[in-house]
Amino acid sequence: MRQFFKNFGGGIIQQAGSFFLSWVVGLPIAGAAMTLLGGWFYTVPWPYLIAATSVTFAMTMTAILRLSQWWAWITPKNKLRFAGVKLAMRMDKQGEPPMGVGLGVDLLNDAHFPIEFHVKEIKSVVGNKINPAPTYLIRNVTIQGGNTGFFYDDPVLLNPDEFVTPTKCTLSCKVAYGRPGNLRYEMQQRLEIYIGFSEERVPRLLNATDAPPPT
Repeated sequence: MRQFFKNFGGGIIQQAGSFFLSWVVGLPIAGAAMTLLGGWFYTVPWPYLIAATSVTFAMTMTAILRLSQWWAWITPKNKLRFAGVKLAMRMDKQGEPPMGVGLGVDLLNDAHFPIEFHVKEIKSVVGNKINPAPTYLIRNVTIQGGNTGFFYDDPVLLNPDEFVTPTKCTLSCKVAYGRPGNLRYEMQQRLEIYIGFSEERVPRLLNATDAPPPT
């Protein structure tokens, strides 16, 4: 029974794809052919008939192109992208040196409408340490069109002697996104960066010239 539904569903998807392909390719040809046959039936002069057939084909192709552009404009697919890495500090008491480092991601909404994202997975590694029990108050964020949003992983605690420059970090993130309330798309990213620290343990991103060469 399971195999039946699997084959049945796969057949429907295949047929839908074939129908869409035949519609996109066949509709302009069919329209041009009908124009040609109609003109031939009513004995339209060949120069006019060729011109009318060419115009029909071109107008149909243009309509399909505009329809696909409109669909690309309204869909949230591929409209959310990773735009960078953010750094934060873990401070237990005001005026004391930081106790840890938090990594976060910047996400850019390229659409003209709001996009909501839900963080399904996020993991930070600072040096060789992780946060074994991260907690998150929220996992969903809505970004207005053309703006950026961000999400921080829970900070990784470091010992005083582990605030060294440079320190290699990795950040892995997987999010679901879409129009608010309809998160039907997914994307994921894994980033490797190097950070450094000031004397006050304030972290900063290192550029390519500051980071050590790959080994």
